[in-house]
Amino acid sequence: MNDQYQAYGHSCWLLNDRKTSRTIGMDGVLLEEIMGEAVLEVAYVIKEPFQGQGYATERLQACIGIIFHQICAPRFVVQCAVENVASCKVADMYRIVCMK
Repeated sequence: MNDQYQAYGHSCWLLNDRKTSRTIGMDGVLLEEIMGEAVLEVAYVIKEPFQGQGYATERLQACIGIIFHQICAPRFVVQCAVENVASCKVADMYRIVCMK
């Protein structure tokens, strides 16, 4: 991930709980190769005790802002397993479709 930051100026960030400053997950904007094409991917992982508290929604919104306003990319992907209903609901709020 450090290589991505040095090469492209973006990567993943640790997420800390606002009250305790404990690390609760990570998120970021990564350059990935998907089906032979280089694409920006929003990635987020929230530790289980902190899920369902709006962190993923907040961080997806922040990453979308970074993609469109700082990186100025026209599109991106979010990969989440279709069986991860909560992540698919977060993506659906922004009209992002989860696919197998």
